[in-house]
Amino acid sequence: MNAPKKPNANAVLKNLSKKRQESIWQYRFGEKRHTLAQTVAWLKKKKVKSSCAALSDWAEYWRQVRQWDLNEQTVMTSLEKMVERGTLAPEKTQEAGQMFFCELAMNQHDNPGFVRIMNAGTRERAVKVSERKVKLLEEREAKAKADASKPKLTPEEKQARYREILGMEE
Repeated sequence: MNAPKKPNANAVLKNLSKKRQESIWQYRFGEKRHTLAQTVAWLKKKKVKSSCAALSDWAEYWRQVRQWDLNEQTVMTSLEKMVERGTLAPEKTQEAGQMFFCELAMNQHDNPGFVRIMNAGTRERAVKVSERKVKLLEEREAKAKADASKPKLTPEEKQARYREILGMEE
């Protein structure tokens, strides 16, 4: 996300209480949306002097503030879940990141982002499974070679033993 243009420190809207700023946000973007001009007129009735340009700048700033708050809540929720599960150990960092970014993508209604995160986790698990399979096959091959070097097996028995160890059908 790009950092929004920070309103002037003397900006009237920015210096209102968070509760008041949230009520302006709800009036402007809530269930019944209002235009910039309607919101400026509403603010004037509330004895808050503003303009469409100032309100627009403030709205961009406040949108970012709200997103930061949502991100903080998401991190805190993820950490609480990890503490409950006892998965806060360093080796669980990958799981924590995946959980955090999945929740963040869901909160931001970022469906493609959520799918990418889930696919990355799936690919990682598939790679680990493949690595375990390769290791198992290497172990089986080493055992087959060890068995094959035993002089008491006939060539046919050696071949049958190879197929048995490697799990191949005859």
